[in-house]
Amino acid sequence: LYRLSILLENYAVKHNTPLLATFETEARYKYVEDRYREILTKISKAWIIGNFNNPDLVVHPASAEVVSCDGTNISPMWIVVTKGENGPFGLVAEDIGDGQYRGFFTTNIDIMSSVIENINEQLRIKIKI
Repeated sequence: LYRLSILLENYAVKHNTPLLATFETEARYKYVEDRYREILTKISKAWIIGNFNNPDLVVHPASAEVVSCDGTNISPMWIVVTKGENGPFGLVAEDIGDGQYRGFFTTNIDIMSSVIENINEQLRIKIKI
């Protein structure tokens, strides 16, 4: 999953497309924070969603929105989405414990649009990818 996430992030940078990334914990974000600071300066828009106690502690440029998903069923999710020629594509996986995940990678626009809409509804935000 980590390798696939990096490929999606690199695609977003190479093509200057929006990026959506979720983090199960603040510690997981802190692990990639330096890389994300660089990524966020190279893409047009990003949504960083995590199980953050205080999303204001995540330093980010104006083109990025940082949102806490604390207390939602998004909290255990590992999601990385960007936009290709035909629409959004990405990775959706759930942390099921003991370092195990279940999920999928898809280029199916309907599925990814449904994932994004679900996040928008739960967090009352407007992600447009």
